[in-house]
Amino acid sequence: MLFNKCITIELDDRYIKKSDLTKAVVDKLTSDGENCEFISADLITLNGKKYEVKEKNYANPVPVQQVQLVETN
Repeated sequence: MLFNKCITIELDDRYIKKSDLTKAVVDKLTSDGENCEFISADLITLNGKKYEVKEKNYANPVPVQQVQLVETN
């Protein structure tokens, strides 16, 4: 069984629009020295590979917004 690579990121700010969230992820990864580009609100490239952007929100006990990047083919 094959598993896709998954990366989890937590940003300091919270975003309402998914496109703003995705652009913030691209900005963070770029500032960390990664080669990252915005394709759409749901898709980015990271070091030449495509990743689907998934948003997770938790409220236990403080609200946290996480982004999961799941490698796609």
